[in-house]
Amino acid sequence: MEESGRSDDALYEYQALANYYPGAEARVRYGLLLEKAGRRTEAKAVLTEALTQLKRAPKYVRRVQAEWIAQAEKALRG
Repeated sequence: MEESGRSDDALYEYQALANYYPGAEARVRYGLLLEKAGRRTEAKAVLTEALTQLKRAPKYVRRVQAEWIAQAEKALRG
């Protein structure tokens, strides 16, 4: 949906997925799309929460989720 320009639909789906999807991808994609939509405060909150949860995760989880951790950190840096 996001790639086809249906950002509102994608935001809705990412938000739903973020509640139950076990990996960080849905939360980070949701945060990145919020940022793209100009909703910076919400994006920062979503990305910060995703990183907080990942930092509490075991090392092997952080290793598997390294790509999403890097994208979230990059987005928060500006």
